Amino acid sequence: DRLEFKGRTLVSSTEHDAESYRGDVAVNVPIMPGKLAVRAVAGYHDLGGWIDKPIRKDANDAQIGNYRLKINAQPTSELTIGLLAWYSRTDVGAPANTIDGLTNVSVVEEPSSSDFDAYGAKIGYEFANVSLTSMTSYVDYRNPARVDYSPFIPGQFLNLEFDSEVFSQEFAFSSMSDGPWRWAAGGIYRDAKDRLFTTRTIVATGQFGAPYIAPTIQDTYSESYA
Repeated sequence: DRLEFKGRTLVSSTEHDAESYRGDVAVNVPIMPGKLAVRAVAGYHDLGGWIDKPIRKDANDAQIGNYRLKINAQPTSELTIGLLAWYSRTDVGAPANTIDGLTNVSVVEEPSSSDFDAYGAKIGYEFANVSLTSMTSYVDYRNPARVDYSPFIPGQFLNLEFDSEVFSQEFAFSSMSDGPWRWAAGGIYRDAKDRLFTTRTIVATGQFGAPYIAPTIQDTYSESYA
């Protein structure tokens, strides 16, 4: 029903690391007051790293971005509609694994990232004595990373990528009577597909000292009903 704006900023510093910065904004806009409104949120976080590697200082820095869009509508007194889109992006320079808490001996770049997309729709309708709610969601997630085995297994590192897609649909019915008895019934379906793709690289082995790459793919599927 009203125009609204929010914002915040943050600056921080930690011993042995670079400075960190953060900013978030949110705005709510009524397109048709009482009937239709849009809310948008955006945030960015730059984290300074504190672990030094031979190839880079403050290697475990990270950049995080979040963006959300929500649309709420009530075309009639009986019908409500809510839509959501959420995007999240995270990039990390290196893992925070060290022996002394400050240094990492690996001379291999070890970046990782996380891409998270989520979409949702919630629709409700109130009949004379029963309310019906439908909730639909879809999630797409991707997480590539590289891990160095040094110093445990010198000359070997692992590239891995985890991908996941999840779809779910739920229906819920609820009685709206004023009597002493009420009832509720519903059903949900969930479908998930996961894939883990890994390649293990052994440096300076094999014919003529060329890198040897061993790929592995693991797929997982699941369905749920309730």
